[in-house]
Amino acid sequence: MNAPPKPRSDAPYDHRYHAGNVGDVLKHTALVACLRGLTALPRPVHALDTHAGGGRYRLKPTGEWTAGVGRLDAALPDDAPAAVRDYVEAVGWRRRPGHGGGYPGSPTLIRHALRPGDRLTCVELMDEPRAELEALFRGDGQVTVRGGDGLSALVELSAASGAACPFGLIDPAYARKQEWGEVADALLACWMARPDVRLMLWYPIKSASRPNALKGRLRDAGVAITVNSDDPP
Repeated sequence: MNAPPKPRSDAPYDHRYHAGNVGDVLKHTALVACLRGLTALPRPVHALDTHAGGGRYRLKPTGEWTAGVGRLDAALPDDAPAAVRDYVEAVGWRRRPGHGGGYPGSPTLIRHALRPGDRLTCVELMDEPRAELEALFRGDGQVTVRGGDGLSALVELSAASGAACPFGLIDPAYARKQEWGEVADALLACWMARPDVRLMLWYPIKSASRPNALKGRLRDAGVAITVNSDDPP
């Protein structure tokens, strides 16, 4: 009997150690803004979170969050952009240095934005956070939680969405060099199967070579992409 295929990412990355940090603030502000635009359209939305995590997190009294969402909790600037204000409203749950608090992960933020008739599929490889997701969304008919490979689920999204507008959030650990190529393969396969898909890809910038190679592959294939203004050229 053949052994089952090994998941493409078995990295012990855990969202909870970084929840609410500066990166999360940027990522989730963009996510909330994207969802606000999509849910303003008449079509229903089928969202997919490929690396969903646990869905919500209890923050310690100190940690990375104090330099991220903690700064917005302390004082939201009067001239803060509308997208930042929408983000602050969506994350709720005021936190205090020295006391901690709660922070919603991307599945919770996506679910908060959905309308009746929209759907969310959460994919999480690791058993513990997947069990937390199942408990969080138990009884919610608009949310499906599953295990397995989130990148493979991107192609399935094109078939499962039907008449709905497909949207994917892709936020892998990038613990292996090969993941950059795997992400590009999955994005291209999803786009070729469903050109109307909207995909939001999050990646670290430790050097310019791998992000540029990934974006180059997408551009060469004809995919329309928008990058953050702080990206390297």
